[in-house]
Amino acid sequence: MSRLLHRIKPSALGLALLAMFAFAVMDALVKVLVVSLPVGQVAFLRTLGSALIFFGVALWGQHLHFAGVQWRLHVLRAAGAALVTLCMYFALANFALVTVAAFALTGQLISTLYGVVFFNEKFDGKIAVALLVGLLGALLFLISEGLFSAQISLSLLPLLALIAVPILEATLLAFLKLHTQKEGPILMSFIQLSLAALILSPGLAQYVPLSVGQWGILAATCVVGAFAGYWSVIALKQLPVGVFAITDNTSVVWAALLGLVLFSHVPTPLQWVGAALIFASCYFLSIYLTPKDEA
Repeated sequence: MSRLLHRIKPSALGLALLAMFAFAVMDALVKVLVVSLPVGQVAFLRTLGSALIFFGVALWGQHLHFAGVQWRLHVLRAAGAALVTLCMYFALANFALVTVAAFALTGQLISTLYGVVFFNEKFDGKIAVALLVGLLGALLFLISEGLFSAQISLSLLPLLALIAVPILEATLLAFLKLHTQKEGPILMSFIQLSLAALILSPGLAQYVPLSVGQWGILAATCVVGAFAGYWSVIALKQLPVGVFAITDNTSVVWAALLGLVLFSHVPTPLQWVGAALIFASCYFLSIYLTPKDEA
């Protein structure tokens, strides 16, 4: 642990935290949009906007070289990303920002479980306890949303979307682990976002005109998301994987603060306990599973 902390670069750590904050801001802006606009429409426009940003960057930096592009893999990745986006936005339209952030965080736990099942990665009693603690934290969020109350207030589809977000993200990561990519990150991002936008285009079937303010929020969402992705890539290059994963755990804190400021949502004591359990579980696994050569 001490050797791991010794390798932390303060500037890179700050950049990683800034990236996590930017991702939380992006989710908050999306939530502002999906409460009054169709989820499919917002998902398409947000993805298309991000694709256009990366197209401009790729064109400016002369990264548009398509020789050797693995199109089949890109299509599969884009389909998975489109499905994750739809589920995430549908969940944001129906649940508190902190609840969605906490559930998305459990994707780390599912990824750990996938690593054990499919890749014969390390597993012992400590990992099992950490996984159970994290899942207990997610269960507390469901309880706080009224899942087990006498009068159940949850609808089935939003609940399924909420639960599907971390499962789909972890599945997509597990799938990507089976492949290697030699393409540059800018070109990869542009291709994947463009294909995902094409897949999400049926979301315009029930198009609702946006106001000037909504167009502004949408533009801000695309720009903030692009910066968040870029900052996270730069930080990941300079930080041990375990330390970067710990900064990702702060997403629940940012979501709680933004939910309070933008939506006047005060997390319940049960939600704070659930967030603490998920954070503790992910923090432990981030440190415990960090390879020795990164410690």
